[in-house]
Amino acid sequence: MPTLATVIDPRKSFRYTIAINGLVTALVRKVNIPDVEIAEDKHGFGGLPYDLKTAGKMKFGDITLEKVMPAGLPDLWAYNWLKTVINPETNLGGHAINYKRNVTIIHLSPEDVPIGWWRVMGAWPKKLAYSENDALKEADAVIEKVTLACDKYIREI
Repeated sequence: MPTLATVIDPRKSFRYTIAINGLVTALVRKVNIPDVEIAEDKHGFGGLPYDLKTAGKMKFGDITLEKVMPAGLPDLWAYNWLKTVINPETNLGGHAINYKRNVTIIHLSPEDVPIGWWRVMGAWPKKLAYSENDALKEADAVIEKVTLACDKYIREI
């Protein structure tokens, strides 16, 4: 009697969808959305014996995408994007207008309902880490980790 194959739905373990403007849509197993911080500015006035504090600039940390599985593309998209920042063959850096991208990150519930949504502006790849090459593992086409620097992000949901 033939054995029926079991179809594995990647959505069960890849709960995030990312869309990188002009590049790729991918499934991601884990996303680290960093803290957002507002710096404080101190001002001294006249004869006050203390500083007055006001809000300064916002600071956004790096975003980390772990276990990235591109939808229908090989994992070369990330390396090609990285090469637009600084090309390792020529040692020349690109212009920010050419390598910065907008990214949408959607966190889905087990029922595939969006429970978190972030719009990331001015993102670019800062670091890539690949998984070990093992043809017997399901994750051999998965990029282990992509670290994105960004100008800012906005939480939608």
